[in-house]
Amino acid sequence: MSFRLRVLGLLMLVAMAATAATAWLTLRQANRQVRDSVTAGRQEVSRITTELHAYGFAHGSWQGVAPTVGRLSRETGQRIRVATEADVLLADSDALAGREPRPVSGQPPVLVDPRPRPRFLEGRAPGVGVKDTIVSIFRYRAATRYAACLTRSGAELTARPDAYGMPEVRTDHQPPQCAKPASKDLRTAQEDASAATACESRPRLEDCLRRVFYERTRSVTPPRLQVRLGVRDESQP
Repeated sequence: MSFRLRVLGLLMLVAMAATAATAWLTLRQANRQVRDSVTAGRQEVSRITTELHAYGFAHGSWQGVAPTVGRLSRETGQRIRVATEADVLLADSDALAGREPRPVSGQPPVLVDPRPRPRFLEGRAPGVGVKDTIVSIFRYRAATRYAACLTRSGAELTARPDAYGMPEVRTDHQPPQCAKPASKDLRTAQEDASAATACESRPRLEDCLRRVFYERTRSVTPPRLQVRLGVRDESQP
């Protein structure tokens, strides 16, 4: 083989190696971008659902949630449609932005449950767990009704979990129609106590007490949300 052919072959080999290396680097960069996009998308979903949960937890109602939905849409760039599980529309970021609502994405909705995450069962003895469940039922019921009244009245409020995981509601302006309950309703308190005490004879005490808590507070708990992100034919995170 002549020197010229050997040089030509070497150049072709170098060119092929360079092309392969470029393709590998391009593929690696594309994969990294996809992973980064997926991670960012999941972070956006987590942020949206976390803030909506916090709203329902604090306000005891979904009334007035539209501004929060609009802000989250602007800050994340996501189209957000929020409805109850019965498909009662609460807010659509398209409509809030003054545009015709686009068809929703075919992705399954994300569920947001505004119920508190009880702490009253953590490390408690059985008798203490029953007592704390009864106290938590009263506290959550009272706090949720109070917060919902403040929300309806247009009062600004904040809430944080207390030692039991129930909302501790605070406001700088308390309308007269939103006074905190001064005492328990005796009949309701007796029914709460009876339901919780019955768990002492059941297996899986903690599960029973948790179920009693949710059942006894169901009437005041805001409904779960179905949150849809994006629009049809748009790739989802």
